[in-house]
Amino acid sequence: SLSGMSRWLRSTLTNLKVFDTKIRNGKILIKATNETAVPINGATVVVNNVTGVQVGTGTTGNTGYTRWPLDSGYRMWLNVTEYQIPNTGVRVDHTPHNITVTATGFQTGYASPEPTVNQNTVVTVIMKEV
Repeated sequence: SLSGMSRWLRSTLTNLKVFDTKIRNGKILIKATNETAVPINGATVVVNNVTGVQVGTGTTGNTGYTRWPLDSGYRMWLNVTEYQIPNTGVRVDHTPHNITVTATGFQTGYASPEPTVNQNTVVTVIMKEV
């Protein structure tokens, strides 16, 4: 029966600890501009979590917004994890996130302060010309 299958599936997933891990995610939209707010096209954007693990690499388009590659096309918002609570019960933070932007003719730019992503967050990195 469907009810019996549902109980079996819940029991199996619980035994696999699927229900014991809590994850909170957010999304980040990153724009690169020069000091007069002109968008920078072709900049490389790298996002690392608080432990230094790279969670995204993208390239800005002509609007200055970062495009994160997919298998077919790209997306504008990058999904990132704020924290996880595994079955041990100890919270593991993944934020704040370090954002580094590089582009020809500009000094390396950083998001400052580093954003804590716990919802949809928009960040603009202002780059200084060399």
